[in-house]
Amino acid sequence: MKKITNIFICILLLSLFLLSSCGKPKPTIVMDVDKQFKKAPLEEGEENKSIFLAMETELKRTMKDLKSDDPNAPKIYYISYLIEDTETQSLIYGISSKLEEYHLTQRKIFVDLRVGDHKFDNFVHPAERDYYDPEIAKFRNIASGLAYPKDNNELGLRRSLWLLTDISYKKALIEYTKKKSRKATEIERKEDADLSDFTKEDVKSLILKTKGEEFNKEFWENYLKEGTLILKEFDFLLEAAVSLSFNHYDRYFYDSEGRKIQFGWDIYSLGFVAGTKADDGMNLTNGVMLHGHSQKDFPTLDEFKKKIREKCEMLNKMRKAPIIEPYSGPVLIEAGAAGVFFHEVLGHRLESQRIRSVKEAETLKDKIGEKIIDENINIFDDPTLNYFNDIPLIGSYPVDEEGIISQRVSLIESGVLKGFLMFRYPIKGFDKSNGHGRADISTLSSGYGTLVARQGNLIIVPKKAYSDEDIMK
Repeated sequence: MKKITNIFICILLLSLFLLSSCGKPKPTIVMDVDKQFKKAPLEEGEENKSIFLAMETELKRTMKDLKSDDPNAPKIYYISYLIEDTETQSLIYGISSKLEEYHLTQRKIFVDLRVGDHKFDNFVHPAERDYYDPEIAKFRNIASGLAYPKDNNELGLRRSLWLLTDISYKKALIEYTKKKSRKATEIERKEDADLSDFTKEDVKSLILKTKGEEFNKEFWENYLKEGTLILKEFDFLLEAAVSLSFNHYDRYFYDSEGRKIQFGWDIYSLGFVAGTKADDGMNLTNGVMLHGHSQKDFPTLDEFKKKIREKCEMLNKMRKAPIIEPYSGPVLIEAGAAGVFFHEVLGHRLESQRIRSVKEAETLKDKIGEKIIDENINIFDDPTLNYFNDIPLIGSYPVDEEGIISQRVSLIESGVLKGFLMFRYPIKGFDKSNGHGRADISTLSSGYGTLVARQGNLIIVPKKAYSDEDIMK
């Protein structure tokens, strides 16, 4: 097999399309990438009993005792508690000097409380939600101002859960009433009439290790300091910095259906950015950002210096380059840009909530079984994968924010649409989640976010591809 140097599978698809449109020969390299993937390890851990005791005690009390004075008010039928603990360590260096350092620990809590039943509850599609409704916004303002105990004191943690649960319940009653009123006055689409608001799922629990690797501060301080020394060679730079961010996450989930989830993970981010001005005053920047699960995922210091040098030399060329004239024609998208291209253009269209609202584009609605892309293309999403060809994949996670274990999903096979990224909000033909219910816990805990289907590791694989040499002909 000829060497294909680009680590992003997306580029293979882009190349296939562009070369086909230019009348080039058909691709000849047979792609077999399955052996290059590595799954994330699932190491059993010891349950954090104090956290789960607080969640279980408060949840059971809520399900038993929390109710409205109005006898006609809908009852609580589901609650989930999600706690995420984060430890962040960050270092930023300029030319041989430390510019910034901080160490931060945070605890975020999200309560998903539903009234009514699986068929009709208080969940509002994000495209149809009025984020400026003052009756709802007041609860967000309260929730965003709450502080949570960072230790695992049972009473302190239960108090936080009680406050958030009370806020969520009052908000849920208002959302349910408003939604019921809209249902009575708006015309419901026939194809959505039989769809429920919340899927019924098998109950599976997972208790994994939470403790990650120790952050080697001394190593990274030396790495960054030495890495910046090369910047002295480029006197045209107006600003430049290298940075390292280490984040460790521990997550705990418990719900009224009996799921108990615990896991942890690490994410490192190593970056370099430099800025200058062109002769005409245009601001120019260039840089690189690398991510990994472990310190071993990153290049050696000499290799990182080489990357910095390449970016600075390119920035100098950009500074001297003429302004490009308007252009219309084929474009070859490589590396990170190809990943963003498919994430935005295709990936979001494959999220299930996109086809269950008149306020969404519904691009792929009723397209299951139809050819929507070149027959040479297969696309799947797999959050269980950790590496491709030893390159870290940071879209991996074992369990989603709804407590559903993540799984590989076939989306497009030989160009034919086969499925969608699902959370616990069913669509026509798909009444089960496949573990893709995601959200930023910071926005969820403050009341500003909404749980929806999102991509994990979106993988685009052509059955055959071109070599680099053929692409550039």
